[in-house]
Amino acid sequence: MENGTRAPSQNRPGQMSQIGPCAGGNPDDSPESSAASGLGRRFFLGTAAAGLLVTPARAQHHLMVIYVSADDCAPCIVFSKQDFPQWQASPLSRRVRFVTAHAPKSSQAFQSRFWPSEARPFLGAVKTPIVPTFILVQSGTVSIVGAGLAGWRNQILPQVQRLAT
Repeated sequence: MENGTRAPSQNRPGQMSQIGPCAGGNPDDSPESSAASGLGRRFFLGTAAAGLLVTPARAQHHLMVIYVSADDCAPCIVFSKQDFPQWQASPLSRRVRFVTAHAPKSSQAFQSRFWPSEARPFLGAVKTPIVPTFILVQSGTVSIVGAGLAGWRNQILPQVQRLAT
């Protein structure tokens, strides 16, 4: 759930605004327009786009939880219905990035194609592929890996509470 608004299986990295095709210029400009004005417009658009590439959500969060789940995983369903809504309602959810790697089947959950790009570097941290798995990443380094609901409740969540408060 991104910043507490999406279900875990729908989590996506931060959304960026997009500059429309006519931003910074006149849509009626013809190719014959002066090179100088075109250069200025390209510089403005390039500068504006570069400013959008900084994702505040990623810059703010030095803690990230990666949740590995699957559709055929009963404990994942329990987590989604019980634990995740509690997490979502807590102030911690606004200070910790929560990323979901979700697959249709448990046997596919540790295939990189189901992992968001920001989570893939941490795929190797999982030694035993069990779903659900939770990976706590602190400042780009894996801090702890917990498996099952007990892994979330007894390992990951308490550690997040200590580090984020």
